[in-house]
Amino acid sequence: MTGSRAAQAVMEGQVVFPNEHQGVSAMWGDGVSVLPAATTPLAPAVDGRPADRAKRPVMIAVLPAAGVGHCARVNVAFSTNGRWGVCLRADDEDLTLEHWTLASEEAVCRTVPEVAVDRRTHPLPLDDGRVLLLRGKGTSKAGRYACTLLRPGERGILKQRLADIPGLGAYLVPSHNSGRLGFLVTIDDPEHSTIWRLSTSPPHIELIMRIPGSLSGGMWLDGDESILAVNQSVDGCRSRGIAVDLSQRSWRGIWSISDASIDRIVLASSRSKLVVGTTDSAGEERLGWTRLGDSTVRFPEILHRAGCVRHALALDEPGEQLLMCEVAEAVSRLLVYRPADDRLTPIASPPGVVSTPASWAGDLVRLRFSAPHQPPTLATVRLGAKGRDEQLRAVVDN
Repeated sequence: MTGSRAAQAVMEGQVVFPNEHQGVSAMWGDGVSVLPAATTPLAPAVDGRPADRAKRPVMIAVLPAAGVGHCARVNVAFSTNGRWGVCLRADDEDLTLEHWTLASEEAVCRTVPEVAVDRRTHPLPLDDGRVLLLRGKGTSKAGRYACTLLRPGERGILKQRLADIPGLGAYLVPSHNSGRLGFLVTIDDPEHSTIWRLSTSPPHIELIMRIPGSLSGGMWLDGDESILAVNQSVDGCRSRGIAVDLSQRSWRGIWSISDASIDRIVLASSRSKLVVGTTDSAGEERLGWTRLGDSTVRFPEILHRAGCVRHALALDEPGEQLLMCEVAEAVSRLLVYRPADDRLTPIASPPGVVSTPASWAGDLVRLRFSAPHQPPTLATVRLGAKGRDEQLRAVVDN
């Protein structure tokens, strides 16, 4: 599609904060304290359209400012089933691995001080609670990446070294299959990337295929984990979304609006075949969507609002609803979009900033939240609660 045609074509929630200081046990555990919450109704309208009043009022609990430490959380990641989360907690110059148990509404945090981490460490929780740890070392021109598997044992954390390979960059791709650890993508040089399969059995890492360009992202397009959606950057400028067939060792373009634009896939569902992406072909970044196999890419006007930046955060499990955030100055607003009827519903939230990543499992959404009185932490939003009065609880310091 040419640039001009592309530009024309593009023209009851609850919030829960987890306990900050649950000790330094290396074993994944539980134990929380709670605080009743206040009630806030849904916003009356969104972009001039009436809000969906069928949903229950939004319940909001905000962690009190008193007792909150000055810390930051970076490199946040969630397991694909939404039951686990990890991040690096920074207290001044000290970095500590944090492991979150998210099996219920009451999130539980544990620090793991015996695992050495730095700002080039990227953790990824698996669906069974184990953690993959990718740690960069060396320089940007001659770097290496060590991949380690962590799991709790009777006497502490057990560590299994899986790989140590060179690369200008690297990142992990989670597996939906409980029998697999996951995948590793390395940026070999500005013109090539490699996809590897990880395993607990020797040799622990298996080369699958090498692809031209620099890759980023990774979302499964099928339940068998044979087709992976990634973004391919060529010549360091334009980007497009491609589908990589790992079984056939081939790839094809699936998200490319014009030859000169930066087009990226940001979310995809293997169940509904919904693909959500962005493009700047109209001069500013816009959100759009399509279905895998459909030749039509849609950029609904309701997803665009002048003067605001909107980001896709997560898809629900069926892949039929999109959670978004709208950022204006230093305040985020949560929105839920339904492609089936092109409807956008606002979700009330406390003043602050929401950022990626996010996880949507069942009716619980986990995301990163910060505010002037609240250092970056994990928040839980309950969407679509119905049928009974539920007490919203915020986990606070003991």
